[in-house]
Amino acid sequence: MKKLTHHYTSSYYNRCDLIISPSKSLSKELFEHKIKKPVKVIPNSVYLDRIKVDKKKEYLKKQLGLEGKKVIIYFGRVSKEKSIDVLIDAFKLTTNEFDNIRLMIVGDGPAMNDLKKRTKKLGVSDKVIFTGMLSGKKLWETVASGDVFSSASTSENQPMSFIEAMALGLPMVCADAKGAPELCHNGKNGLLFSPGNKQDLAKKLIEILKDPEIIKKMSKASEKYANNYSNKYVIDELINDYRKLIKEKSAK
Repeated sequence: MKKLTHHYTSSYYNRCDLIISPSKSLSKELFEHKIKKPVKVIPNSVYLDRIKVDKKKEYLKKQLGLEGKKVIIYFGRVSKEKSIDVLIDAFKLTTNEFDNIRLMIVGDGPAMNDLKKRTKKLGVSDKVIFTGMLSGKKLWETVASGDVFSSASTSENQPMSFIEAMALGLPMVCADAKGAPELCHNGKNGLLFSPGNKQDLAKKLIEILKDPEIIKKMSKASEKYANNYSNKYVIDELINDYRKLIKEKSAK
């Protein structure tokens, strides 16, 4: 079935004049499946103006009962393919370094109950917060209360949650897999870790959380990189490409 699907999609794409891919990693996969037409990488976009929080981080933490705590944030779908179990296992290791640390998992999904059981088994259920589904102002203020965003997922092409966390100025710690390195620029706005390696993930989280200067530097870098994913920037790119195609077609 998978082979048939690849054959159909390749046949469809090869009838197009231009293929838009949200990430370099996905574009590489397209070529591996015998796509012969040109592929241009144009990222997903977000309304940056809607993702704004004008309250200070310490105030947000106080509102959430997290005053004086170091907070790791994950937000997105809570499902098996997101490898949140790896993040929880790594978080357990960080508690050996910090007593005042918390992991906040923002979102909902089919893996929620299993993950809650895992936190109890590891003895960190009092340090892991499951918020459930949030939206709008409540979502942005909750995410902005974090000190670092982390994802252990190895299946991401270009997740909106990564871009939104960057827009809110969070340093990133992500698995070195698929499209994540295109958003988490190692050593600049975050750190990459070896996929599935809880020890390496814990090490990278500790490295950032121990140094306020690193947090400050990476926070600014995340905000700067997020500007490349504004709706205006992406829409302008798409319009330019449509104009080029129309011009080329008209000339024939």
